Amino acid sequence: MNHYFGEVKKLAESFDAVVGKRATLSLSGAAKKRPRILVCAPSNAAVDNVIMKIMEDGFVDGNGCRYNPSIVRVGVGQSASVRDVCLGEKVDNYMTEAMDVTKLDNTIEGYKSECRRIHSDIVKLRERMTAMKKATPYPLAKEWEVRIDENVCRVFYVNHKTNKIDSSIFKDKRTTFECPPPPEEDNAISRHCNA
Repeated sequence: MNHYFGEVKKLAESFDAVVGKRATLSLSGAAKKRPRILVCAPSNAAVDNVIMKIMEDGFVDGNGCRYNPSIVRVGVGQSASVRDVCLGEKVDNYMTEAMDVTKLDNTIEGYKSECRRIHSDIVKLRERMTAMKKATPYPLAKEWEVRIDENVCRVFYVNHKTNKIDSSIFKDKRTTFECPPPPEEDNAISRHCNA
């Protein structure tokens, strides 16, 4: 999974891979890195049991978050609960949808709209990343955070230094548009965040 996310990250950081033929090649290259798992068992019932357990519980990723993978069941399933993921059932559904030209056109237009939205998001994120990279020529001290105003794409800095007055501890959340001075050697931990 790390190889897959590495490829997607490279794609997101590449300026020339957002549109056209290069985007298609880059996406297909990233898709080849996506992990797949083949599950085999000595009986149809055993395969169905594995599928039902995955459908109920899902998987846990490296961050501890639950997700449900896409599943295709090859062969005849014994259980009605796995029928939706059977290859034959999926093909029949696609063929039925393909017969309805209006529905197919609407589906294609929906995908095109989603692609335009994703492309727009990538362009905006790239602008933010570039602005933040240019605004921080060195790693900031651990109490500083880089943020960006979404509306005007302007970088600002937040100081999270903890202050103690009497017995009270509070965070001094001062903001500035000026880059803070370079940290001392033992305090140099880069801290980036998008707000």
